[in-house]
Amino acid sequence: MSGFCRVCGSNLISHWGEQGGQRIVQCDRCELTACLPYPTQAQLTAMYNDPAWHSDRHYDGSGEDGWLRRAMYELDIADLERTIKPGGPFLDYGCAEGLFASMLSVAWSKYGYDISAVALDCAYDRGEMTVFPVGLGEMEEIIPRDFFRVIHLRGTLEHMLSPMEFVKLAHDHLQPGGWLVVSNTPNVGSRIARMFRGKYRWILPGEHVNMFTLRTMRVMAAEAGLDIVRTTYPYFGTPYAHVLRDLAAIPINLVLRRSSPPWWGDIFTIYMRKGR
Repeated sequence: MSGFCRVCGSNLISHWGEQGGQRIVQCDRCELTACLPYPTQAQLTAMYNDPAWHSDRHYDGSGEDGWLRRAMYELDIADLERTIKPGGPFLDYGCAEGLFASMLSVAWSKYGYDISAVALDCAYDRGEMTVFPVGLGEMEEIIPRDFFRVIHLRGTLEHMLSPMEFVKLAHDHLQPGGWLVVSNTPNVGSRIARMFRGKYRWILPGEHVNMFTLRTMRVMAAEAGLDIVRTTYPYFGTPYAHVLRDLAAIPINLVLRRSSPPWWGDIFTIYMRKGR
C-alpha cells in the first residue's frame, strides 16, 4: 500500500488527539485512527509473550476480572449464536487461553490462534479446540482456503499493524457465505470518543495501534469483498454498564480531564459476510 493509511493508502491525515506525548492521527478518507509512532511487530510479539501480560488480564477466567470476562463472553456468544446458527469450522483468532472458544456451543468445530505462545500453550492444555501455531497468512500450508464458516476476533483487530491485509486474508479463508465477526473493538467514531479524544478509555498507545469508525469498517469490508450485515454496540445489559453513574461521570471526567467512563457506542461488534 503506497500511502500512510494502512486501510485505504491515503496520505491525507489530521491530528485527532494525543496521550502521554504520543500523537493520535486520523485518515481523512477512511477514518482509520492510529497512535504514533507505530510499534514494530517484534515489540508487539515480545509484549504479548510476556506471561505477566496475560495473567494480569485473567484470560483464564479466574478472579473478579475473570468473572466479568466470563459474563461478557456469555453475552457475546448469545448474540453471535442468535445471528449465526452454530455448526461448522469456527476460528477464534486471538483466542488467548481458549476460554471464549470453550464456552461456544459444541456444535462448532473449534480452532484457535494467538500471537502469544504462552496463551497458546494454555489453550492447547484446555483441549477443546485445534490450536494453530501460525497466523492466517501461513494457515493455507495446513488447511485449504475457503475452510472456515466463522473467523472471530474479539478485541483483536485493534492490535494489528496491518488490519486491511488481515481482513482480505480472512475473506480468502472463509467459506462462501462465511462470516467475519470483529467483536468488542474500540469505536473512535462514537460520540464519547470524539468528546474525550486522548482521554477516551480505549486509547492505549503501543497496544491499540489502529482503531476504527463505522466508516473504516465499511471501507475495509468493501475492499475485501465482504458485506456488513449487522452492527451492535455492547453496553446495556453488560456487567460494565452502570447507566446513572456512567452518565454522571461524563461531564465530571471531561472537566477534570479523566478517562471516559464506559458508555453506549464506545465499542462495537461488526458482522461481515462473504458472498455465496
